[in-house]
Amino acid sequence: MNNCPEHAAVKVLKFGGTSVGTFDAVSRTMDIVASRTDSEVVVCVSALSKVTDLLYAISDAAASGDEEKVNGFMYELRRRHQSLAQSLLSADPVRLEKASEKINEICDTLFAVVRSTLTLGDVPDRIKAVIISNGEILSSTIICFALNSKGIRTGFADARTMIYTQGDCLCGEPCFDKIGQAVPKVVEDTFARGTAFPYEGKARDGQRNQVVITQGFIASNLQRSASVLGRGGSDYTASIIASALNASKVEIWTDVDGIQTTDPRICKGTRRIEHISYSQAARMAYLGAKVLHPMTIAPAVSRNIPVYVLNTMNPECDGTAIVPEEESKGPKGIAFKRNLYVFSFTLNGWEQLKDKINDHLRPDVVAVKEDKVVMTVDFSVNLGLFLKMAAGVTDIDLRTGKGQISVVGKNLIGIAPELESRIPALAAHSGKLLKDSELSYIVDSSSLEDTIREIHSLLFN
Repeated sequence: MNNCPEHAAVKVLKFGGTSVGTFDAVSRTMDIVASRTDSEVVVCVSALSKVTDLLYAISDAAASGDEEKVNGFMYELRRRHQSLAQSLLSADPVRLEKASEKINEICDTLFAVVRSTLTLGDVPDRIKAVIISNGEILSSTIICFALNSKGIRTGFADARTMIYTQGDCLCGEPCFDKIGQAVPKVVEDTFARGTAFPYEGKARDGQRNQVVITQGFIASNLQRSASVLGRGGSDYTASIIASALNASKVEIWTDVDGIQTTDPRICKGTRRIEHISYSQAARMAYLGAKVLHPMTIAPAVSRNIPVYVLNTMNPECDGTAIVPEEESKGPKGIAFKRNLYVFSFTLNGWEQLKDKINDHLRPDVVAVKEDKVVMTVDFSVNLGLFLKMAAGVTDIDLRTGKGQISVVGKNLIGIAPELESRIPALAAHSGKLLKDSELSYIVDSSSLEDTIREIHSLLFN
């Protein structure tokens, strides 16, 4: 990506759906943005909580020709955003009227697109991308009005004019060279404009905007049609923008106090991880931790930009700092996946198939047990593709009902014997991978949660 030293002081803040879903949540978000305006800020927002699900439901209803459902879902979409605008802008009737008109314009345009598909009995992916992009456009439009009403000079930038993808329009691959050229220009033009929206022209007083608000998840492909980065792609967008701007930091604002030692929903007494390296955070995400989108870290790594995971509900908390290197040794956290395909086959079969497997299946764990290779693969993969590749090469044993538990950290090999001696499920594992940076065990799904709690108690309590 292009080097952009003039933007070195810019901070990039990303707010997820739970941070922008209600009047109280948006009010907290605006207070956080205001506290960061000692330098210029780019704010990247998701759709309101559950709105992307609602847009997928609109698309599905249109594909099945169910006009009644489409009408009901569209009413709910409009009602929810108008209600949020009313609550945020009730003391500013001029901006409220403009925001209401803009919401209606976006919803009317979307409704026209949806109605045009009702009689087709199908919604092509390129049209579905158009439909599901509207959640972020609606939320960022409302928050742009609200920030300006609060006295924070904010400009709206459409992510589709600077985030470009190729390939699948519902899970696009970023075109980093084109993004690296577009992002600095669009962001600088929006700061320099000094007004909220492009149609307002440049500010008469010549002042710059303090904040640029844009959208996560949504993009355009190289043919200028709508595309998206896939579910959870708002974190990725923020990191891509930060990298293109050579920003000073990325703040990912969510609803937990940073990255925890494991999922607090299944284990009491989890701890906040204060510092974690890029590689450790990325590996935890890949192995099942849900706080960050697995690809979020990569663009920041390219620029050594620190990433902070923070809690909108508790902004005083320091959260988790994700940094280039972490010096402390020992375990950092426990990640897991509940349901996996577990394959086992001969070592000779692995040698013949490993290149194809790594290219097409992206296994989570590849381990050796006795004279067999054991491999875990997520349920989302094309099982038939692997079986076809393996036909005539090796016999395969396929099992389900297994989960995977991974301890991520540094200098971990020494703790494996004690874990296995004290935790029966680990001693009876169906396969394991022991490395300095990761201990992964394949266990029965029925014992997964109890085993995580036992490991956590030993390592962190």
